[in-house]
Amino acid sequence: MPFRRIGLLAIALAVTSTTAFQGTSPLFVFSTSRLAETGLEGSQLGLASNVQTKLSNSLEICPSDSYVIVSQPGVSASDFTAKTSAPNLRRWVHGAEEKVKSAWTVPEVYGQLDADKLARSLANKCGVQVVDVDASAGFVPVDKSGKRVLKVEFPELPLNSERASKLVSHDSFLNAVLQPLSGHTVTVIYTTTPPASEHDPFTQHAAQIYEMDDPYPSSVHMDFKRDVSARADNSTLNSNLPLFEKYQFLSPAIFMGLMVTFILAMIMYVGLTALGSLEVSYFAFSKEMGPAGQKKQ
Repeated sequence: MPFRRIGLLAIALAVTSTTAFQGTSPLFVFSTSRLAETGLEGSQLGLASNVQTKLSNSLEICPSDSYVIVSQPGVSASDFTAKTSAPNLRRWVHGAEEKVKSAWTVPEVYGQLDADKLARSLANKCGVQVVDVDASAGFVPVDKSGKRVLKVEFPELPLNSERASKLVSHDSFLNAVLQPLSGHTVTVIYTTTPPASEHDPFTQHAAQIYEMDDPYPSSVHMDFKRDVSARADNSTLNSNLPLFEKYQFLSPAIFMGLMVTFILAMIMYVGLTALGSLEVSYFAFSKEMGPAGQKKQ
C-alpha cells in the first residue's frame, strides 16, 4: 500500500509538472539499437541547445542504419497525455515493441531543436543520404536499402476540434514510413515546437477571466469620463470652419473657475464696503483735557 501511494504521488507530480511550464514542447527518442547514455534519461526539463548537443554526441558512433528525424510544430506535452492521441508513438516510447532497445523522453524542452543541423551532422558522420519527406503530400518513400536519413515534416496542428484527429493521422503516417525499414536498425528523433499562444491553456484561461462580464456593478462613474471621440478626427481642424466652431474657448473647468472668482470677489466687495461704512468721530480717540477729564483722573 505505501508503494502504491508513492507511485500515485509520482504520477500526480509528473502530470502537474507537465502543465507547469509554458513555451515548451516534448522530445521523443527511440531506437532499435543500443544508444549511448546522454544524461537526459528521466529528465523533465531541458534547454534545446543542451539537449541537441548531448543528442549529437550520442549519435556520433552511428549506432543505426537509418535515421528518421520528425518535425511536428505546434504541440505540447498535454497533446500526448491521452492514450488515443498517438498510439504508435506511445507503443514505441513505452517499450511495448520488442525491437526497441533504447527509448527516452524529455517532456519539457525550452527552445527549438535544429532538425536540419542534426540531419546534416548525421549525413557527414555516417555517410548517409538525407531524404526529405513531405507529410502533407502523403507520399511514403518505399526504399528498403537503408543507410539514409529521412526528414519527415508534419504541418502544424490546427487549433480547432480536429487537433486530436490530425495528430493521430500524423502518427499513422510515421508508422507507414517506418514499415519499410523494419529489416534495418533505425533511430527515430521526434522533435516538436510549442503551440501558438492562442492554444496555451494558461492564456485561454486568462482571456476567459478578463472577457467575462463583471458580476458586480462598477463603482466608477463613466458619465464623468472625458469624451475624446470628437477630437479623434483631426480633419475638422484643417477645414474652413469659423474660429469659434473650430476651437472651444470656454470649457466647463474655466466656467466653474470664473464663477468661483466672481463669488469670492463679491464677498471681498461686501467686506470692504462694510469696513468703509464705519463712521467714528476724530474726538473719540482724543484724550479729554477738560474739567471732566481731570475729575476722572
